[in-house]
Amino acid sequence: MIAQHLISELNVHADYKLNDMYLYLKNKLKVQQKEYVYTLNFLFLLGKLQYEKETDVIRYIK
Repeated sequence: MIAQHLISELNVHADYKLNDMYLYLKNKLKVQQKEYVYTLNFLFLLGKLQYEKETDVIRYIK
């Protein structure tokens, strides 16, 4: 469920700061940081997210 909301938000906004996405999901779904990290790991393993270290931004890969 968290992954669905994360991907939906990335479809609306092309990219998102890592912490800003956490704050968005925390406010919307009351997720804990641990759950957020698990969701990120899951989506990274599936090859659905890209992370840019220089800008601290995540992007959805379709």
